Order: sequence, then structure tokens, then C-alpha cells
Amino acid sequence: ATRIFNRFPNDGEVEQFLVKAAKTESNQSRRDGLLHMLGKRKSNAVVVMVRGELKANNPERLFSKSRMYLALGDVGSQDAYNVLVTQLPRERDRTSHSQILMAIGVTKNPAAKDLLIGELKKPWQVNTWAAVEGLRFLGDPSVTPILEAELNRDVPAPSYKETVRRAISKINTGDDKPFW
Repeated sequence: ATRIFNRFPNDGEVEQFLVKAAKTESNQSRRDGLLHMLGKRKSNAVVVMVRGELKANNPERLFSKSRMYLALGDVGSQDAYNVLVTQLPRERDRTSHSQILMAIGVTKNPAAKDLLIGELKKPWQVNTWAAVEGLRFLGDPSVTPILEAELNRDVPAPSYKETVRRAISKINTGDDKPFW
């Protein structure tokens, strides 16, 4: 279905169909898939729907929190970035917090660089990995020296340094595509 809908990238009727389907589909996984498609299409409807879902603070959301955050990253607009930045300090779940950090990098917003570097300056925690991935997705070669300095950081997880090395390599080769 994604390939078919992608043949009509600027078709408002297709977007309206996907939005309606995302709001009315009874299956959570399918709703998340539709939100993912809308995010890849850079549809501002994602921002509107996610903002509404987050304001409702309803545990029975239409979409999973992780899919909402990743879709906002895919949209990449200033509005999407603002929603992510607003949610970052509010999010207590480590997985969701990490997904916000990665999605912030995917937005390619110029302010994302300083925000993600700021996360690296905090005491090491599991979410530090996500800040490294966010910088990779941002794709800005000017962060390479900062990431190289991370290789000297004493952390309790040996695989962290491999993540940093991979991020440096991907930035240097221009591979800034997210893995979702």
C-alpha cells in the first residue's frame, strides 16, 4: 500500500484518505502504520493529530507514543520539532525519551544540534545513545569532533563506543537515514 500511495506524493485526496483511515481504523498496529505513511509523506496532518493525542493525555491513544514521536521526526517541520522539544522534558519513559531524541535529529532542524550536544554533556545514561543517533540522523559533519571526544568518555556500556564510531562513519559517508 505504501508504494501505491507514494505514487501520489502531493495528492490531497490521498492524504485525506490516509488521515481518515488513521483516525477510524480499529487495529492499533494499522493505525500506527498509517501514521508512519503520513509521516514519510511529510504531512502536517501528523502534527495536528499527534498534538491532539498528546494534549488529551488519554492512555487509550489512537497511536503508540513511539510511532507518534518517530512520525514527527519524519515530518521534519518546525511545528513537528516544537512538539518533540516540548515533549522531551515531559516524557518519563526512557524508550519514548530516546525516540524523541532520535526524532529531533531526523527533523534536521538547525536548533537540534545544540539540543543533542547538550544531552551528551549530561551524566551518561541509557538515553545518551539516542542523542548520538540523533546527531547521526542530523547528518552535520561539524559534530564529528564532539562525537570523537565521546570515544574517550568512561561509560558502563562498552557497546556505546561502537555506536559512536558507527555514527561518525555514517555522518562521514552521508548516511543519515533513520532506521525506522
